[in-house]
Amino acid sequence: MRNVLVLGAGKLGVAVAYTLVDENRIRLLEKDADTLERKLAMDGLGSCEGIVLDVANKKKVMEHLKWADIAVFAVDASLNLDLTRWCIEAGCHAIDFGGNEQIAIEQRLYDPLASKAGVTIIPEVSFLPGLASFFISDGISELDIPESATVFFGCLPTEPIAPLNFGLYDAPERIAKEYVGTVKTLCGGGVMMSSPYLGSTKCFQLGHDIYEAFLAGGAFATLAEKFEGKLETLESRAIRFKGHLAEIEKMPCIQSVGEFPLDESDSLVAELAGHLAESLPSKYEDYIMLLVSVEGKSGGFSKRIYYQMTDNEKNDSYYGSVYESVLASIVGSIIERILTGRTSRSGVYGMESVDDRTALAEDFSRWRLCVLKTIAQPEWGHTVALDIVD
Repeated sequence: MRNVLVLGAGKLGVAVAYTLVDENRIRLLEKDADTLERKLAMDGLGSCEGIVLDVANKKKVMEHLKWADIAVFAVDASLNLDLTRWCIEAGCHAIDFGGNEQIAIEQRLYDPLASKAGVTIIPEVSFLPGLASFFISDGISELDIPESATVFFGCLPTEPIAPLNFGLYDAPERIAKEYVGTVKTLCGGGVMMSSPYLGSTKCFQLGHDIYEAFLAGGAFATLAEKFEGKLETLESRAIRFKGHLAEIEKMPCIQSVGEFPLDESDSLVAELAGHLAESLPSKYEDYIMLLVSVEGKSGGFSKRIYYQMTDNEKNDSYYGSVYESVLASIVGSIIERILTGRTSRSGVYGMESVDDRTALAEDFSRWRLCVLKTIAQPEWGHTVALDIVD
């Protein structure tokens, strides 16, 4: 059994502990004693060792990092840079969920030190940018001349409640930035920044349902810079049920702006986050949709590689959401590769830089993560995975 240190007993930290507890020794650090006691009392976490500790306390955290084979940062992203340095010093591998683009960039500056220490640290293990960038990189590797990529992602309720037909799958502030955060796309191989405009939607049909997808900020905006110079065009869109954006535009904070495009500001993000927290359910049954298309040329022919991950099943009897459960499974598959020595190299790098992607994809399947990969070429006939509708 391996020693896994989980920092933070929030939703994601507990999901990771629940997923890994049967085959690993789990130590869960949390600064709030009541939260920790409540979480450890839940079914399935009885064998976890809980410790009340402020993870900003280097001296005390270092003791646990030296015990651990790998650490999972499930705390506020502002702590990730310090924790990265401490892990390198302690010789402990690590994974985090991201949440702050600038900190993730600074973490990568420690790649040489981590490599020298034989430590692997993978930041931003998430749907965006993590898993989406993993699929884009895999698609690029299939092409002689990669040209474009499109990403669609949504976490939607299985039983939507009108009028918004949505739920709080993440912190309200992060979801608010999807609507009013700066949008970043690739155009002509370079990053183009623009103000958010909720009217820039595409509608598509998948199965019997019709969805709308808009160019989004927040985590969606982190992909463009990762693939600058590698693709000509790239856009990232957030998925909602059709009609959702019309309801968002009715919210007082959006109407008060008066016109589009919006100008991102901290006050607008905070105000919209407050409205979302009041209007949307935080507990509901959900399902994941991550759709990635990469296009270009190979052997002189046009070629599209399409990835589809949809999931609405939780691990066993896990009490949380599908969003948390699937992320925990992704973490579990990566931890398994790191701790069995099957990673390609040490250092600090994102999922877009993992070069043993085929093997990791196989691990995903063993962790009950279903990814459909389709390759379409003209001689095979015209294959369209997303039916764009008016």
